[in-house]
Parts: sequence; C-alpha cells; structure tokens
Amino acid sequence: MDALIEAGNKADRKKRRSYGPPKDPSSSQHRNPPLGSEGKGKETAKGPAKPAEEVDAVVASISRNTAVPRALAKLGSKTPKTELKLENNKFTPWAFQHKLHHQARWREEAQEALEDAEILKTEERGTMVTEGPMERTFKMSQDDIANSIGEEQRRYRKEWKLDGGAYRSRYTRNGRHIAIAGKRGHVASFDWLTGKMHCELELRETCRDITYLNDHSHFAVAQKQHLYIYDQQGIELHRLREHIDITRLEYLPYHWLLVSVGNPGVLRYHDTSIGHVVATNKTKLGACHSMTQNPHNAVIYLGHQNGTVTLWTPNLDEPAVKLLAHLGGVTSLSVDPSTSGRYLATSGMDGKVKVWDCRNWKGCVREWEQRGTGHAEVDWSQKGFLGVASGGTVN
Repeated sequence: MDALIEAGNKADRKKRRSYGPPKDPSSSQHRNPPLGSEGKGKETAKGPAKPAEEVDAVVASISRNTAVPRALAKLGSKTPKTELKLENNKFTPWAFQHKLHHQARWREEAQEALEDAEILKTEERGTMVTEGPMERTFKMSQDDIANSIGEEQRRYRKEWKLDGGAYRSRYTRNGRHIAIAGKRGHVASFDWLTGKMHCELELRETCRDITYLNDHSHFAVAQKQHLYIYDQQGIELHRLREHIDITRLEYLPYHWLLVSVGNPGVLRYHDTSIGHVVATNKTKLGACHSMTQNPHNAVIYLGHQNGTVTLWTPNLDEPAVKLLAHLGGVTSLSVDPSTSGRYLATSGMDGKVKVWDCRNWKGCVREWEQRGTGHAEVDWSQKGFLGVASGGTVN
C-alpha cells in the first residue's frame, strides 16, 4: 500500500514540474499579415484573421491541471441570468418585479379574506337597541337580557350571594380571574369561568380594597392598618408597613408599581421588583376614597372629599392637573379605555354624574342627575359604554 501511495506522489510531482505558458499551435501557423501587405497572402472565406489574444502564464498553468466538478458544471448552466424589463419607462431587475407581483397578489388575497370575514359580522355586539321610541333600556332586567341572547352567551352569566358586607372586586388583565374582598374580612380569588377556587381567606378584620399584581398568582389587600401581599394559595408573603390606613389600591403593570392612598391623604408608589417605596406625594387635601388609573399613560386620578380631582405622576411633587369637579366629595372615578383615556367620568355626593374631556379641562362634556339613592359608582366598558350603579340598579 505504501508503495502505491509513493508511486502516486511521484506521478503528481512529474506533472507539476512543467511551468510556463502553453504552446499555442495555431499561433505559429496562422499569423496576421504585416501592415501594407494586403493581397500578397491568402485570405480565408471568413474574412481577415483576428489578432491573437494575450494568455496569462499563471492562469494557463493552473487551468491545465484543474477542472470544474461535473456537479458544479451542471448547476452553472441552470443559473438564472439577471434581466432588465421595461416598465413605466424604468428598468427594474426581474427579481424586484417578481417580489412586487407577489406583494400585489398577497394584498389581493388579504382583501378577499377581509371581505369574507365581514360577511360573518351580522350584528354588532355589546349594544342594546329599543324597538320603539317609548321603550327605555334602563327598565330592562337581567332576566330580559338573558332571555334575548343565545344559549352560548347565557351560560357565562354568574351570580354569587355573599354575606361579607360591601365587596370590592378586581379582574386580571385578561379578564379570566377575579379577586373579591369583603368589608368584614372575607377574601377570595378564583377562576370565574370554570368556578375553580384558588384561595379563600377569613382575615377577621376590615378589608377596604384588593388588586392583582402582574397576574393571578399574587394579589394585594388593603387591610385595617397595613398593606399585605398574598400568593395564589393564600399564603402571606409581605407586610408593607409604609402603607398605613389604606383605602384604595392600583397596580401599574408596565412599571411594576403598586400605588396606594388612604385616610392620611398620602400617595405612595411601591416598586414590587425591588421592594422599596420610590415616590411619596402628600396631596394635602384630606382623606381620599376614590382612585383610578389611565391604562394608556399610567397617570393616577384621585378624587378627594372637597370635590377636587387631581392627576399624579411619580416624578412630580405637585399634581399635574387640579380640577374642581363636584360641590361635594368625589365618590367614584373611571377613565374610558376605548378612546385612549380621552374621557373621564366622575360621580359625587352632590348626586351628579359628569363626563370630562381630558384634553382641555374647560368644562364637563355632559352632566346629569343620578338615578336612585346612595353613592354612585361609575365604570367604563371596553366598548365605550358608561355604567352607573346607584340604589341597587345599574344604568
């Protein structure tokens, strides 16, 4: 075997010994005639002879001992050539035109799919339409609504009868889980769609508000003295001593900030990622019992007992906006999520409900007297409808 390898190496060395330009046999036999000698020599039928091309010695020596593989030679013949086509008096490569044709076809297919989807939209959801001018939507009961909708939507109707006093509730951002906190200390977190209970607690002290953190795995409860954080199993994880006598809670999910305000009138921003209070603002307007947030810019709205509404951000020591909304205390606030936080709804102890334009604050857009007795609670839906709950009815 070694002898064969050595013989092969000798043959390769013999092939590599010859260097220099290859001999062109045609160069010695066919030469161009000298200048001024037309007609003396013989001319070929194809015309005058072409001058000989110059040959590179290095390229010739390499090409003589090398060859293109057969697989690559076959592929080289099939390689597409770039062509230029005239379109709108402009030259464009064929690949660019091919891409434009594909994009045009995709746009046509998307438009056809959109038109097919619009056929399925037989009616709009989330609205109540009266049959005559004398009919009023506020007179319709829950049973009337349940009887007029389909069976699939009817099964989502839930009703719970609780005896823990006045309750505060909060949904997760996806709307799947709900947490409730009763004034007498009953706290629960569960999946309202399937009815699966995550945890249920009897704290035996006053609970004023509850809110979820990033998801349903953690929630915060404003109890009688301090603020507590629990996990999904109901185990107490933290007691935040900086938050004293809290009445309302909000959580900013994109900033990881837990916001609280209470009877002392101090607004605190607690960073849940590091566990420290990052901002403390004294409102100097007394106790506060209503708070909400704008989900589009994370601005906190506070309603005070003297009828003032203030807007706060953690980087300002003074309120960004200060507005006298009602002649009595403000009982509830809500920001419209369907209009990017453009409208603000407020209800006060003077028995009035007002809608404000957050772009100019020159005056309320609409104002009316609330129906029923007691303090009214206002809340906007995702479709832009305002619900007002007062005296056991929702309008």
